[in-house]
Amino acid sequence: MAIIWEDGKTEWEGYVLNTREMNFIDESDFYALVYDETEDKIKKIQYDSTRYAGNARATIDAPQYVHEKAKSAWISSQIEEYRERTLEYLKKPKIDARIKVVRGRTNKRGRTGIVAWIKTYPNKYGKGTVKLVFFEPDDDKGEIVRDYERNVEVIDYEMPSNDELIRRLRSLAERGAYLRFDYKPAVIIV
Repeated sequence: MAIIWEDGKTEWEGYVLNTREMNFIDESDFYALVYDETEDKIKKIQYDSTRYAGNARATIDAPQYVHEKAKSAWISSQIEEYRERTLEYLKKPKIDARIKVVRGRTNKRGRTGIVAWIKTYPNKYGKGTVKLVFFEPDDDKGEIVRDYERNVEVIDYEMPSNDELIRRLRSLAERGAYLRFDYKPAVIIV
């Protein structure tokens, strides 16, 4: 059926992948997730709301081949951000990881070492917390020094290949991740 507006006009026939309701304090908005073949992307279309006297409706009517195209479009739209978030995660210090000091004044930039432990402390200069990384530097064996987590990066990490990232996104798409509004897939933990 697609999206049928208040005036009887029909749009997105054969391309509606999913419908959802987003609830707020006093009202609800109704959305349809549609595949736009001309732009090769998935769009979120608001077709009705309880805030105004609308009478539109939407029905899921996309055939399987449209779902397959939508999955591919979703993977293409997610791959770059997914790669960046995976890289950001891999660069965060973990116990027994090799790190390098990249900024700050506590330790000389370029100093490397192995993380011994990581501890979270209350921020004494404001709200929130800070993470300190305690590590054994390569230039001073047997000693433990510390620095803020934001000042160090992991240097020996293994970035998953592009094929592995796509395989992971395809696996999520097969399980319906592309049918969820604003879904951001979790990173690969190696």
